[in-house]
Amino acid sequence: METLIHIEWNLKGTIDMQHLSNELGFTEKQLNEAFYEQTSFSIQEYMAKRRFTEIMKRLAQTCDEVAVIAEDFSFPNTNTLVSFLQEFNVNPFCIRKGYLLDGFNLTESIVDSVINRLKIAGSYQTAIKSLNSSIFVS
Repeated sequence: METLIHIEWNLKGTIDMQHLSNELGFTEKQLNEAFYEQTSFSIQEYMAKRRFTEIMKRLAQTCDEVAVIAEDFSFPNTNTLVSFLQEFNVNPFCIRKGYLLDGFNLTESIVDSVINRLKIAGSYQTAIKSLNSSIFVS
């Protein structure tokens, strides 16, 4: 989970895998293997998919210039961002013309998914406790 949080916090920048693995007490290979075992993604693949997802959302939901988005996500220039998106068969300028994101395989944050599950589980537990207390009070 620490690795996922670190990745989410650094999506717009670069991640020093050597430093991260040392911090967590793993070799880079061990960290990648453990990450893959838990997520079915390599760390690099997950990072690329998450960056793609966040960039696509930003393109579709804001009027920010492509150059600004490129800079925010630490791409050296617009052409590099365009090349990155073309790896996913996307032209960023077409997204601006109103294409829906439904057709794209977006990768949402695993951290957000876990937090939402915990919220749901917490609400469920609260509802059960409330139901049980009302049954036994009668």
